[in-house]
Amino acid sequence: MIFINIYSLIVKYNVVYNNLMSEFKDTDDKVKDDVESTGDKIKSGFKAAGNKIKDPSSDLGAEYNKEKAEEEVKDKTY
Repeated sequence: MIFINIYSLIVKYNVVYNNLMSEFKDTDDKVKDDVESTGDKIKSGFKAAGNKIKDPSSDLGAEYNKEKAEEEVKDKTY
């Protein structure tokens, strides 16, 4: 009887442990994706601002979207 209770506790512990580890991995992956996305947005914004300085008549929003699309293409090729 004691053996069955100990075994049951070990099985429950492993289930809880595996669930927690899975959640931590999912969270870790989400954080990495968010950081990469934010970095890409910042990079695109700076490139767009640089292009705006070169050509003041250009639309900053259009430049940002163009640079963002280029960054997305670069990310997909890696």
